[in-house]
Amino acid sequence: IEAYGPPEEIVVELARDLKRSLDEREEVQRRQYENQKKNEQRQQKIDELIAAERARGNPAWRPPRDALLRLRLWEELNTDAGDRKCVYSGQTISMRMLLDDSQVEIEHILPFATSLDDGPSNLTVSLRTANREKAKRTPWEAFGRRAEWDAIMLRVSALPKAKQWRFREDAVDL
Repeated sequence: IEAYGPPEEIVVELARDLKRSLDEREEVQRRQYENQKKNEQRQQKIDELIAAERARGNPAWRPPRDALLRLRLWEELNTDAGDRKCVYSGQTISMRMLLDDSQVEIEHILPFATSLDDGPSNLTVSLRTANREKAKRTPWEAFGRRAEWDAIMLRVSALPKAKQWRFREDAVDL
């Protein structure tokens, strides 16, 4: 370090990586780079919102600690930012609402107590009131027999495929 300065990059290859072909390793690297760029863009949006809040005379406002995850899950709701709605209630979730703990929460699609799945594919953002109504039930158990179920499933169709099956009646059996 004294002679050449600090390293620009440190690469740690794990044993599981050695089994992968060069193409597979390059694909993983490409996805990691894309995710890093998306997170940088999300952080820029958060910084802009902080600046806007300060300009409105609210210098104490801070986004929640999980703001980057919230933004990622919010982006999954719909490609059109103006049409990102709570899957359960259908109410539009603005970015300002998204970063307000009193209005929007990250929620487990399949209850963590039964699925033990805390990964991003089992998470979404929803209005706090809708999450309270869903409680510790699957989406089908909470809303499946209601008239609005078809509208819920229409909103679910915009989610990534890895999330869609979790709204099925037999999701806990799969």
